[in-house]
Amino acid sequence: MPDKLVTALLALLLTPVAPLAWQGAHWLYPAGLVLAAGSPLAFMVHHQLRPAELARHPLLVSAISGLGCAMIMVAEQRFGARFGWALYPAAGALLTWMLWQRWRRSRSA
Repeated sequence: MPDKLVTALLALLLTPVAPLAWQGAHWLYPAGLVLAAGSPLAFMVHHQLRPAELARHPLLVSAISGLGCAMIMVAEQRFGARFGWALYPAAGALLTWMLWQRWRRSRSA
């Protein structure tokens, strides 16, 4: 998975934040999506500006992305499933992030 493709996909998965905000979703939904897709996206942009080998797993980025997914799940349990669809792009961002790391490690080994 090329870096630019992953960056574009993560940016695309971040776009549902706008409809969530406009439709009056509780703040946990858009904030969770921003954390889930935004933290890997920020890492990818930084990685493209300063290319380097991935020496170890960026655990903090993964934890923040997972926290974003958890925030959406908590919001769905607490405030109803009306905006539960937000979990799909958030989980997609986390999955994309994990697949990119796996691909990157397999290339360097």
